Amino acid sequence: MAKVSFLLLVLIFFPGCNSVGLTPSERNSLPKVPTPAPTPSDRIPDVSDDVLIPWKQTIGSIDYRWNGKDLFVRINKGYEIGLFSKAARKYRRSFDRSGRKCVLDSFFTPVAVAENILSYEHESGYGGPGCGVSDGEWRYATVDVFDSTSFLDLRSFFSEDEILHAFLANSQISSYIQKSIGNKKLTAVPASLKELSAYLTRFDYEIFNGYSYFEGDYLERFAFHHIEGDMISIRISATSTSTAGRAIHEYVEILLPIPERLREALEKADASDAGFLMKDADVKVGTKAAMIELTF
Repeated sequence: MAKVSFLLLVLIFFPGCNSVGLTPSERNSLPKVPTPAPTPSDRIPDVSDDVLIPWKQTIGSIDYRWNGKDLFVRINKGYEIGLFSKAARKYRRSFDRSGRKCVLDSFFTPVAVAENILSYEHESGYGGPGCGVSDGEWRYATVDVFDSTSFLDLRSFFSEDEILHAFLANSQISSYIQKSIGNKKLTAVPASLKELSAYLTRFDYEIFNGYSYFEGDYLERFAFHHIEGDMISIRISATSTSTAGRAIHEYVEILLPIPERLREALEKADASDAGFLMKDADVKVGTKAAMIELTF
């Protein structure tokens, strides 16, 4: 016992020492020192927690306001419009199930604002007595807030050759193509955006290990992520091949040359001077999604 007490004193006053040299029974007799509780900075936040960070900013003639319930926009000091409520109503109109007692839940999160260009994440689910099989989707979308009735297409900002080469430079896409060539599912590397699109939108389980594929309108399913040198990083969302796998959010990230007409807006957003890009969305607006429920 005296040996253990002496060693305890050594351990207390000489923290660099350890229990090497003790017998197993002596080591087990040492008092257990409780692990100190982590300080707030040590804690890893639970990714399932919804964090709301209210945000508002005036960029040019546009007043933005995010409160976790909707993203409100006022242009030229006119009427304030809830963009996500408007988008949810538009999405609801794509379903031909009126009067069947369906419930559509839509979740929207702003992920990038660069002057009048808004990128957001949209996840939805619907079900109910008359809906049959429950379903929904997850996607990125980018709109011009001056006319948010339609999604922007990558071809609005980049040439088809630029988009093609950006996809082919992505190691993930390149490996899928090589695998498909080896499996005789593809004869050669796509030489045009049309050929690439035909490959990416085939529902044949050749990409994302069979869990996801690209929709026919995949060029409208993108968000601005960050600036890298003279390039803009863009994320394009894919769609799950099954209802059960809807929680799998697959995407590819490609690099494209910054369009001159967007350069100033994107550079200011990347620096968080006016708006923000996706890389900073969590610290600018949080992770909470606006939930909008519609019945039909």
